[in-house]
This record gives sequence, C-alpha cells and structure tokens, in this order.
Amino acid sequence: PQRYFYIQLRKMGKNKDYSAFVCGSDQIWNSSTFYVDPLYYLKFAPSKKRIAFSPSFGRDYVPVYNLKRISKNIAEFASISVREDSGAEIGQTLIGKKPQVLMDPTLILTAEQWIEQLQIEDVESREDYILSYFLNEPNAKALVFMNEVASATGLKIITLPLLIANINALTECRDAGPREFVSLVKGAKMVCTDSFHGTAFSLNFNVPFFTFERNYGHAEKQSTRILSLLRMVNLLDRYENVHFHGWHDSDFSGANDIICRERRKALNYLRNAIDEVENSAK
Repeated sequence: PQRYFYIQLRKMGKNKDYSAFVCGSDQIWNSSTFYVDPLYYLKFAPSKKRIAFSPSFGRDYVPVYNLKRISKNIAEFASISVREDSGAEIGQTLIGKKPQVLMDPTLILTAEQWIEQLQIEDVESREDYILSYFLNEPNAKALVFMNEVASATGLKIITLPLLIANINALTECRDAGPREFVSLVKGAKMVCTDSFHGTAFSLNFNVPFFTFERNYGHAEKQSTRILSLLRMVNLLDRYENVHFHGWHDSDFSGANDIICRERRKALNYLRNAIDEVENSAK
C-alpha cells in the first residue's frame, strides 16, 4: 500500500483532484485516548472536504480532558455519522446536533461480496466446529457454555487467537489473517465471541452466534457498540445468553431485512455527503 507523510497529505487535502476525504469504522475516535490523533479527524484536509463514515467513540462518554479538543474536531466535519446510539448522544452533547447512526462499514459488503473479494471458496465446510474468538480470556459463562454445547453436539472447538486451557473440548488453536478469519466465521456451525467484529461477521454470514461480555480486567468496558448493533437487529437475546436450544432457534430473516435497510441507508449517506462536498466546490 502507498504510504504518505503528513506534509504530503496536507498537499493532497488542498489538491482539487481530491473532492473528499473519508474516515470511519472502529474506535478511531476513542474518547478516552491520551493522544487525540489529528489524522483520525482528517485535520490535513479542509473542513468542507471531511466526511465521517461510522466512526466509534468506543465508550458512552468523553472524559473532561478530551472534551474541548474532540468537540472542536468533530464540529469541523462537513458530514458526520457515527456507529452507535451512544455516539449520537455524544455528538448531540458536544456539537449541539445528533449525528446519523449508521452500521459498521464491514456490514456494507454483503456476505457474497466478502466471499468474492477475499476469494473464499463458497463450499460447504469440510469440518464441523464451534469457533471461539475472544479478544480477552473468556468469562466463566462463556467457558461453561462452550463446553456444554461441544459435549451436546459432538463439535470440536477451534479457537483464535488465544489458547484457552480451560476448554476441555479444544482440539485446535489457529492463527488467522483477515482472509482466514472471515473464512473461519463463515464455515462455523456456531461462533462464540466477545468481539464486535466477530459478532458483525457472524450476522452477515447468518452463522448462529452468542456474544459474551468481554473480560476487560482493569480496562474500561466498551460494550455499547456491540449492544447497539444487537439492538438494531433485534438480537439482544444473543448477548450473555447461556441457553442453547438447538439450531432451529437461529432465524436471521428479520435481522437480514434490517441489515439490508441499514445498508441502503449507509450508502445513501455516503453518496449524499460526497455530492454535497462536490457541489460546494463548484
């Protein structure tokens, strides 16, 4: 990939060949960071060219020490959207207007498009497994649940990226890049995770999943983004739920309809935001 120094980005920002610059996805606007990176707020480009496409604050508040700087940064955007309901409330508090809430950009691509872009074989999985994807050591509920499902179904557990000694049914621990990660989610019979994107890709591929509270230790909780996503698709019962009743209760039809609607909404936002930037330059 091409790399640029900040001084080069500043020149690009002023260049008429570039109509707009877009930032977004994940916690680029992490509100409690001790370094508010100007790159994540497109400070190298004129305000009229800046578009925010579903960034996340990661939390439901902004600490006092970041209030002034983050308020100023987001107020300068020509168009602003966020990824969670709590982010919209933060925007209302900081700049006096509520940003549009859009889905995470990873959900903009359909399952079929992910398969095509990453060249994943669209065939039935050659193995049956539960995918365990935890960013931190799973909590007690998750460990007990995965063991019980593995025992009841006879499925093995594939885990990444952590080797979890407390899962007796564990047979494999795998490394994975982006392609392998998406492929493992797609092929799983069930996904157990504490990850936002583990949840999002399970949704997109219609793989039965259960999402558990992340074991943050001494770190601050960041559950608002997962809860906002599950609330949007009416699947809050998949969060911290330890009751497995079989595969028949994994109906994604309602969630799929909502995702299709939200996908159109997000793409319309992006088109309109770019059109507005281009029109203002005429």
